[in-house]
Amino acid sequence: MKKLGLITLIVCGLSAANVSISAQDYESDNRSVYLQVRWGGLESEINHLNRMLGHVRWELARYRANWQIRRDFEHIRREVDRVNWKSRHGAYNRHELRREVERLHADLHNLEVQLRVHNWDYYRWR
Repeated sequence: MKKLGLITLIVCGLSAANVSISAQDYESDNRSVYLQVRWGGLESEINHLNRMLGHVRWELARYRANWQIRRDFEHIRREVDRVNWKSRHGAYNRHELRREVERLHADLHNLEVQLRVHNWDYYRWR
């Protein structure tokens, strides 16, 4: 009986380790800024935006985006970098920055639609 409990404990421990090991970024040179934040605030929304940016970057490679979509992505990426800079330096109006984050999220989703991404590959915002 003790052996069964020990084996169960080892399997659970290895399963938990496997989950944390398999959590990886979409691209090794991802310049997105991931923050430790509480959920529901503006910082959380910015963190989501950074994660979505990395996810869409991965989709560009997977779905072989054309040059126009890549150009649009680079424009959005520069805007996200500007949002990150504003957030880090405190140079923003919370309402305006939240609207900008929502707009950039919609722009990234539109890129996913243009790429004809499979439903299961869409970034889940909420």
